[in-house]
Amino acid sequence: MTNRRAPGSVNGRDRPVAVADLGSNSFRLVVYRPPARAPVVLYNERVIVGLARTLGRSGKLQRRGREVALATVLRFHRVAEAMGAQHIHMVATAAIRDAADGGPLVEAILQRTGVKVEVMGAHREARLAANGLMAGIPDADGILGDMGGGSIEFARVRQGKVLANDSLPAGMLRLMDLSRHVAADAEPALTRELGRLDWLHDGRGRPFYAIGGSWRALARALQSRTRHPLPIIHGYRLNRDELLGHLADLVHLPARKLPHSIPSHRRRGLPFAAAAMLAVMRAVRPSKVVFSGFGLREGILLDLLETPAGRPMSPLQEASASLGPVNRPFVGDTDIIADWLRPALRTAGFRNRNREFLRACARLVDLAWNEHPDHRARYAFDRVALRPLLPVSQTVRIRMALALYARYTGAGVTGRMRSIAGLIPDVQAHSSRIVGLALRLAMTIGGGTAHTLQSCRLELHDGVLILTVPRCLDALVVRARLKTLAEALGGKHRIVYA
Repeated sequence: MTNRRAPGSVNGRDRPVAVADLGSNSFRLVVYRPPARAPVVLYNERVIVGLARTLGRSGKLQRRGREVALATVLRFHRVAEAMGAQHIHMVATAAIRDAADGGPLVEAILQRTGVKVEVMGAHREARLAANGLMAGIPDADGILGDMGGGSIEFARVRQGKVLANDSLPAGMLRLMDLSRHVAADAEPALTRELGRLDWLHDGRGRPFYAIGGSWRALARALQSRTRHPLPIIHGYRLNRDELLGHLADLVHLPARKLPHSIPSHRRRGLPFAAAAMLAVMRAVRPSKVVFSGFGLREGILLDLLETPAGRPMSPLQEASASLGPVNRPFVGDTDIIADWLRPALRTAGFRNRNREFLRACARLVDLAWNEHPDHRARYAFDRVALRPLLPVSQTVRIRMALALYARYTGAGVTGRMRSIAGLIPDVQAHSSRIVGLALRLAMTIGGGTAHTLQSCRLELHDGVLILTVPRCLDALVVRARLKTLAEALGGKHRIVYA
């Protein structure tokens, strides 16, 4: 394996790409399958190394940590090779960057693996973290904060651009040292550091985007406290006023009282993550906090795979492309299905802004084709609702899940799925169900083939949903599904023979 830029070729799209993040507290290897903006995680391994534990006192890496670090990198390299990764990119962040003995460790890795570690500058780290964020939240407009073990990177992002960025030596391990391991003292310690970044005030009244393992663990604690039914970090948000009350409690909460969803290695640091967030809330005064599953590693992946040429797909297109089944049986061109349904749905009130949503759902119309019929609806719902690293909001994620659930059953959602559906307005949930029922009808008429629809027509006139079909395609099941869709639209139905 080499360290050259991955080509933007078919081969580059098909083969895995490995990113090894050599952080201050932990090392992580993630092996991705492209596309870059909606990657599939094939393998994810984290090893706690703790390189920065002595950095604040001695200026050097922890001795035991160096030994674990080298052994971990050797394993990562072997695993990535075994998985057929076309490229492995190793990056080192604050601990190795700042330590007096970071250079010899980088040299040892080069000698043992042949891979040159990129010791990432603070500004480049912040910029790539911001690029990763904007891959997952393209319309991000506010301040980003990426809390690692040795540093916190901040960036001002707007309209796909990074307007300002900087780094503070106040990551989790250093913040614990600065506050003498007292979580209540971590907030004023970080507040003093934040005063150096006067441009942070530009985030007032805008969202604050939280990245990094410590703040992801904080998000899990907040999801438990608020009984948030969708266990996905990306896109989870809380308004500032609601968040402040939870943070004040979490700063003083003993580790034994933390939710079981918090990983054991994060429990000790979670009160400090809460204190750090509290300091940011008071310094920046954002409107809300949005947690992101996209960050530095995804920014690196973009940097490796994307070329300047060509217009990137929209987030919905990326999401549907990455979710689609690998082997499609016989559906054909799914855009035919979307185009066939659009006139009737447009008459029913579905405007142009729903056009891309309909196309995205149509591309996933056979998502569960090879599952047992009794389980297809639930599988389709969970495949979309619980898939990590989708570059869409939680609202869009839930709408897609509801549409694809309805594509496989006319019944309403129940239990956990109903709780998740409750996170979006009823009108959006209902319109998503209509899209799914329309897809279900379309797939029934031609036995799951898109080209059959070209001899049929679906129209809505004066509250009557009219299906025009050749007599040979009429069936009781077609009539039943036409009736279900018409009732969801609040009208009647009729079949006309072509």
